Amino acid sequence: MGGHYFEGEKALERLGDLTELICRIAEGGGIGHEDETLLEELLRDMGSALRERDVPRAKKLVTRMLSDVLGYDQVRARFVMQNHLNKNAGWD
Repeated sequence: MGGHYFEGEKALERLGDLTELICRIAEGGGIGHEDETLLEELLRDMGSALRERDVPRAKKLVTRMLSDVLGYDQVRARFVMQNHLNKNAGWD
């Protein structure tokens, strides 16, 4: 039955959804040019990770987007990423 967290395709789908949410928050917050450039770089890397079906890399990139672009501390960024993959979090 697996663990409490989504894996494989479902994890990639969730990480893609979270990436979209991060982009919308960043756009609404009016991030600066440096952060916008960083976000574009991270989005390119994320697209590559999704195409390659590389869940660990996608997790790291989402966590980095949360911390480096939105300003979350590392603990909070990791919590948000993990919570988004939690089967019991009530996202469905």
